[in-house]
Amino acid sequence: MLLRLMLLCLLAIHSASCYFHNMYSRDGRNWPYGQPMEPTFVSQSSLNSACVSALHDAMYLPGLSHHNYSKLDVMLDSVGKPGSGLLSKNLLWYGSYQQCAELDNTKYCLNTMRVNLTALSSEYSVVRIGLCLPSECDESDAINFLWSLESIVPETWKPEYTALQIYMNLFVDKNSTSTVCEANPPLSDGPITTIVICSCIVVLLLVGSITDWYVSQPQPITSSAGWMKANRPVFGTDTRRTANTVNYGDESDPLLNPTPGIGHLSTQVLAFPEKYRDAWYVRTLRCFSLQRNLQFVLETKHNTGTVPCLHGIRVFSMGWVILGHTYLWPLFVGCSNPREMSHMTSQFSFQLILNSTFAVDSFFVLSGMLVMFWTLRRVDSEGGTLPLVKFYVHRFLRITPAYMFVLMLWANVVQYWGHAPAWESTMADHHICRQYWWTNLLYINNFFPQHLKGSCLGWTWYLALDMQFYIISPLVILIAYRYGSVGLSIIVGILLSASLTATALIVHFSNLSINGASFLVNDIFPEESLIHGDEHESTAYQSSVFDKPYCRISSYLVGLVVGYLVRRLPSVSTTSFAKAPARWFALLGWAVAIFLCLCPIYGLYATYHAEDELSHLATIVYYTFSRLAWSLGVGWVVLACFAGYGGYINSFFSHGLWLPLSRLTFSTYLIHPIILYLLFLGLEMPVYYTNVSMIAYYLASLVASYAAAFILLVTVEVPFVELEKLLVRH
Repeated sequence: MLLRLMLLCLLAIHSASCYFHNMYSRDGRNWPYGQPMEPTFVSQSSLNSACVSALHDAMYLPGLSHHNYSKLDVMLDSVGKPGSGLLSKNLLWYGSYQQCAELDNTKYCLNTMRVNLTALSSEYSVVRIGLCLPSECDESDAINFLWSLESIVPETWKPEYTALQIYMNLFVDKNSTSTVCEANPPLSDGPITTIVICSCIVVLLLVGSITDWYVSQPQPITSSAGWMKANRPVFGTDTRRTANTVNYGDESDPLLNPTPGIGHLSTQVLAFPEKYRDAWYVRTLRCFSLQRNLQFVLETKHNTGTVPCLHGIRVFSMGWVILGHTYLWPLFVGCSNPREMSHMTSQFSFQLILNSTFAVDSFFVLSGMLVMFWTLRRVDSEGGTLPLVKFYVHRFLRITPAYMFVLMLWANVVQYWGHAPAWESTMADHHICRQYWWTNLLYINNFFPQHLKGSCLGWTWYLALDMQFYIISPLVILIAYRYGSVGLSIIVGILLSASLTATALIVHFSNLSINGASFLVNDIFPEESLIHGDEHESTAYQSSVFDKPYCRISSYLVGLVVGYLVRRLPSVSTTSFAKAPARWFALLGWAVAIFLCLCPIYGLYATYHAEDELSHLATIVYYTFSRLAWSLGVGWVVLACFAGYGGYINSFFSHGLWLPLSRLTFSTYLIHPIILYLLFLGLEMPVYYTNVSMIAYYLASLVASYAAAFILLVTVEVPFVELEKLLVRH
């Protein structure tokens, strides 16, 4: 009897379930997976009608296939919510990007709002909240969606959103919001053109490699091959690429390898007619030969007449640049504990990270040194004349193709390479390159736009400065040639005095300061300048001093002097170090150089550690002389290694293993910020900033940057360098 009653109860429950199911499914909708909810928010919200309708339908549509929730449940669960660490500025509430992406007809939006934290502290800040909205909703609906959560969220979900609602009601300024939603724009003319150009380069690489392989095939001499000449060199060692005739690696730029030439001569006979082998179209195609370019890049033998220690200095300087960018990049794209990071600036070891920009001054020293060294040798060989047109055109054609290729990728296709919470909001400024690309082409992007953050490929300010220094370098070189060391001392003294005076005056009248806790606040918390509506310290420093040639030329001038000494002074035998005067002079020089290099890097440690502000006079002195001091130290290292006073340091920096990496420096400098963007913007959760995690990110970005640079060098940089040589030769 009891069994029958249980069966009857189950049957009744099943019948009632079917009845209600049919009732809610008569219009084609399924039973809601959460608590049934009347759409009372429709009349209360200011969402557009299409968005409201989509939200209403989401209550009755299934969500994830492996969970018994409605689509609206999943969308609400994907919304970012407050977590712990608000006082540490944990204000990146991305939510669940991947969960939102798994739903059909939805899009992820990142809403940025100004918040007043006066109830918790005396600071302002910005919170970023991830939202999952129907595709019918637009960006203007995002903030309205947040303010409608109280009426949208089912009763069973409201405890999950209580903290978010309280936080928004107390602290959020409704009039200071912005939203960027994920979009999948169709391919426009820019991306299509980029794809076509890349395809053409791939075709040229294939055809050039095949052509070079065929041209280089040896064949024994036979009576029917009388047109062939014995003892012709086979490629692998084309005499046009030997040390006596080729100077790959522009002598003007330390990012470009100054070491020429590859290979050894062979006496095999070429199975290719001479008249075709030397045809312009064959030689043009061979510029794109992968085997030629690979053989050149991987060569580890130094050529005579060069300064080998430059390769090691270049590689370590590039590694330092990437180290600094890796540690600071998460602060541009966001991390979950930025307040703790600001405390890390007081650590002694972190001074090496904060002052990584001095690595660029090393590049300026090497650049000036190489310009003076190679150009002075050219002027000596040509009887005191310097063809300026050829001098400038060679420089422009040497670095512009690879530079513009990277700019083209950044402006047109990089935006399609990733999808993550902060991807759209951070990559939204790629359109700047479409507006200001011409400033990069003319190498004036350090002047216009005014701020680095508003420029195209902001990290290429170095190339603009180096080009501007290159333009004025013939003035110093020709004076040094005609009037010797006296003329060089006078012109360098005038330019150096003008630069130092200009820097001191700008720092004084701009009232720049160095405060241990706030010096880099605009880099660590970029939203602060948006909140306060003024120009922060680091922004003012960047726009008025950091990327201006009249403030940064001191390092380049040091390089010009070092290049003159290397060219005019004969190499000293290492045995000279045993002589007492030379030994003590070298030891004194190394001691002074070490002191000059350590002072700019660690000189502000007490200020950072005490979180105290440097006096105005001390600030002027530091900004004016710090880069000059570092440059003098680097200049001594180069000069001492060349003169034979380098010892083990020279042996280390001059090792042949640095040579291939040195050739990759220019391409690495161009491409590594894009690698960092892909690395950090591709994360679905904010980075939690610790030394261990950042070291791991650094190693990953270092390897990936050099790998990408290798591809860029072999496929774009070297082929166009060879084309430039053909053009100049003819």
